[in-house]
Amino acid sequence: MNESKAGPAVPLAQRIEGACTTLVRSITAALLLGIVLIITWQVIARYLPGLRIPRWTEEVSLILMVWLSMLGSGLAVRAGEHLAVDVVVRQFSTKIQRWLLRLVWVLVIAFGCYLIWYGFQLSFRTMSQTFSATKLPIGWMYLGIPFGGMLIVLYSLRNLLQVRIEGDAEAVKRSTFLRLTLLVIIALIAGGSVMLFGPGVILGPVGLLLGSLGALLLIGIPIAIALGLASLLTVFKLGLPPLIVAQRMANGINATPLLAIPFFILAGQIMAEGGIAKRLVDFSRVLVGPIRGGLAMVNVVASMLFGGASGSSVADVSANGSILIPMMKKQGYDTDFSVGITVASSTQGLIIPPSHNAVIYSLAAGGVSIGALFLGGYIPGIMIGLALMAASYLLALRRNYPSDSRPPTRESLRVTLTAVPGLAVGFIIVGGIAFGFFTATEAAAIGTVTAYLVATLIYREMPPAALWRATL
Repeated sequence: MNESKAGPAVPLAQRIEGACTTLVRSITAALLLGIVLIITWQVIARYLPGLRIPRWTEEVSLILMVWLSMLGSGLAVRAGEHLAVDVVVRQFSTKIQRWLLRLVWVLVIAFGCYLIWYGFQLSFRTMSQTFSATKLPIGWMYLGIPFGGMLIVLYSLRNLLQVRIEGDAEAVKRSTFLRLTLLVIIALIAGGSVMLFGPGVILGPVGLLLGSLGALLLIGIPIAIALGLASLLTVFKLGLPPLIVAQRMANGINATPLLAIPFFILAGQIMAEGGIAKRLVDFSRVLVGPIRGGLAMVNVVASMLFGGASGSSVADVSANGSILIPMMKKQGYDTDFSVGITVASSTQGLIIPPSHNAVIYSLAAGGVSIGALFLGGYIPGIMIGLALMAASYLLALRRNYPSDSRPPTRESLRVTLTAVPGLAVGFIIVGGIAFGFFTATEAAAIGTVTAYLVATLIYREMPPAALWRATL
C-alpha cells in the first residue's frame, strides 16, 4: 500500500520539473528574440529619416542579456552542457567516480545558493540606482542572478539524485599510461609554479586562486562554476565582501559586443531550419561536385559559405552534417571519413568571419577592432578550406571515392540564383561591419532578421513554429 502511494510521486515530480523547464526555455527564447528586435530597431531608427534614434535600446538589451545568461546557465546545468574537464575523474573506479560526481553537484548547489542569497542582496541594494536613459532601476538587471541561482540549485539537485556512471573496470585498467602522464603533467605544473612564483606567492591569495581553480577543474566541476568558487575562496581569504563576485559576474555578462554571439548562433539555426543551408549545399555541388571526392569537397565549401554567415561551427555541423553525411555514405564514402571531414570543415566557422572567437578576443584584448579581426580571418580560413579539399582529393584517389555529377546548365544556373539570397546574409553581416554601417552586435541582429526574411518570404520554409523551435 505504501508503494502504491509512493509510485505516482515520481511521475508527478517529473511533470512539474518538465513544465518548469518548458516555461524557462520559453522565457529565454522570448528574451533572445526581444533583444534581436530591440537592436534591429536601433539600426532602423538610425538610418530611416524622420525616426528618432532611441537611447534606451542598449540599456534594455543589457538587462535582458543578464537575465538570458543566468537562466540559460540553469538550463545548461540540467542538460549537462557546461564545459568540464573529466579526463582525470574517468581514470578512477566507477565507485569513486560516482562519489566525485556527487561532490561536484553538492559544490554546484552551494554556488547556486550563494547566487540566490547575494544576488538578492545585490539587487535590493541597487534598486535605488537607475540607468541614465531609461531610468529603470539597476537592481532589475541584477535580479536575474538569484533566479538563475534557483535554477542551478533545482537542476543540480535533480542531477545529484540521478547520478549514474557509465563504464567498467576494464576501461580503467587500460588507461594506466594516461594516468601516469596526467600525474607527470600535474607535478610539472605544480613544481613549475613554485619555481616561477616562489613559495610566498603560492601560499598567498594568488596561489589559493589558481590552486583551488586547478583542483576544482580536476574533480570535474564545470569551468564556469569552478571560476566562481575559486574567486569566492580568494575573496574570503582577502576579507573582501562576497557580494563583489556576483556583481563582477553580472558586469562581465552585460558587455554589448557579447550580444553578437547568441545572435550569430540564432542566425545559424534559422539558416538550418529555413532551407538556406540546403541551398548552400546545392550551390557547392555545382561548384566542386564533379571533382573526384566531390561530396567531401562540397562539405568543405558548404561549411565555408555557412560559416561565413553564422560564425558557428556547432550550427554548421548540425545543418550540413544532417544533409551531407547520409548522402556521402549512400555514395560509398566511409563513415569515419564522412564524419571526420564534416567536423574538420566546421572549424572554418571559427575563423572565417563572422567569428565568435574574434568577438571574444576583441573584448579580452581591449580595443582591437572587430571589423579588422573579421577581415583578417578570410585568408587563413580559405587556406584551411583549400588544404582540406586537397586532402579530400588525395584520400578519394586512394579509397576510390566517386565524383558527383554536375546538373545541366539550366539547372546549375537555377541553383546558383536560388543560393544568392542565402549568400546575401553573410555579405550583409561582414559588409555592414567592414564599411562601418553596423557594429558587430547590430550586424548579427540584422543578419538574424535577414536570414528569417529570406527563409520565410523567399524560400517559404520557415513558419513561426520553426522559428520558435530554432530559438529554443
